[in-house]
Amino acid sequence: MYFNTTSEQGQLLMEFTNKAGAQDIIILDLFQEVRKPLTAWEALQLLEAKGQKILITSVRRSINTLCKNSILVNTGNKISDIQGRPTFKFKLNL
Repeated sequence: MYFNTTSEQGQLLMEFTNKAGAQDIIILDLFQEVRKPLTAWEALQLLEAKGQKILITSVRRSINTLCKNSILVNTGNKISDIQGRPTFKFKLNL
């Protein structure tokens, strides 16, 4: 899901919406592949190791979208991320 915070229109809006949808699929595929709970930072690191270029904000947006669609769920488990801040782990909603 693309959040149109900059009020884009036309072709540009369509491109941004399509890219966000493609990123959601990439994140879902990753969770299906690893079959374990991940934080957004852990997901980003795994994607980067595979050569994917994606922003942490996009990973977080995709996780949020997949949670809203009941595809992923928050485990309730919190760890410190690479910046030393608490962050939740997410997993497939099986």
